[in-house]
Amino acid sequence: MTSTVTLLCSGVALGVYIPAIKLNYQLRQRGLSSEVAVLETYIVEEKRNKIGTTKREFHHSFKFALKGQKLALATDIRDSLDDRLLAGLLERWNADGRRVFLVFSGFWLPILELYKMRYRLTDVRVEIIHIDADYSPSFQNYPDLCAQSNNVWLFHYESGRVINEIVVTDEAPVPFAERRSSCIIHGGGWGMGTYQSKIPELREHGVLLDILAYYPEEADHGRAGERFFMSDPAWSPWLPNEQGEHTFPPFAELVPGTEPIYRNVPHYHLLIDVARVNKAIISKPGGSTLVDSLATATPIVFLEPFGPHEQKNADLWVKLGFGISYEAWRQTGFSLNHLEGLHTNLQRNRTTFHDLGRNFDATKNRSQV
Repeated sequence: MTSTVTLLCSGVALGVYIPAIKLNYQLRQRGLSSEVAVLETYIVEEKRNKIGTTKREFHHSFKFALKGQKLALATDIRDSLDDRLLAGLLERWNADGRRVFLVFSGFWLPILELYKMRYRLTDVRVEIIHIDADYSPSFQNYPDLCAQSNNVWLFHYESGRVINEIVVTDEAPVPFAERRSSCIIHGGGWGMGTYQSKIPELREHGVLLDILAYYPEEADHGRAGERFFMSDPAWSPWLPNEQGEHTFPPFAELVPGTEPIYRNVPHYHLLIDVARVNKAIISKPGGSTLVDSLATATPIVFLEPFGPHEQKNADLWVKLGFGISYEAWRQTGFSLNHLEGLHTNLQRNRTTFHDLGRNFDATKNRSQV
């Protein structure tokens, strides 16, 4: 009997949460038993309740967010865990015979060590799914545990290549000439980075924008032709739906004077439908944004990174001809035509990568990807 595959992610970092939800869907479509666990579910309530405040502070100050990232590196996640909830989780895993774990957040690694020690397990298979091209902060605290695990890379900075792909949509990329003469701009799941400061300059140079808003009232100040989109602010990644499942963020277009109708689908995040009709994604270089870029053949215009690992994401994408820095794009006069070559490179190469969801083998002792 095949063990249930357990995908371990974090809701704080939507850049690892969303790929985990997608991969979980793909495994189930293949008939595998799988389940997502979100780290924040098992954090003490007092600290979990502060996440919303931290999220708003990170949105308003990228400098503060960078300081917070460094602080997180010095923090032992075990000090924040609810012992009762964690004990219940490990007991359920043991009762279910859980042995296969796909780890999207490094903060789960010491928890898996505790699981193995508590039940004296020697056959636990740990697959680290790296969404970034280098070790992200959540893994940097645990180099020994990373070395003991099987590291599965989507994008790999050192080797300079894309290795695996999480196929986000079966829809073929929209040809460049058929796309809107616009770019989508955002700051990732937490609306972080310098993207807001770039909007006035882009407007001044006539760049039409689709904007991922953080507050609904942002849509009240748009320019002609601009569109605004937003994830449901009432949704929480660590609160499952009525069926007990973790879902993609409900998503809506914001139209001034009308109430947004938030919705989601089980197989992908609806932001993809916006990205695939734009000429480029303007964003900080988060790994999940690279996943979207690859899936839709949409080049990325890179803003300031959220740490060295994101800088390596950008450097790799530029090296492969899939993206361009904001400064370099500015030197072209913010030319949309200049982006077509990057789209062509993505389109030409997107079928050459290993499909992680389709090829993952839950029966092997070590992943073959």
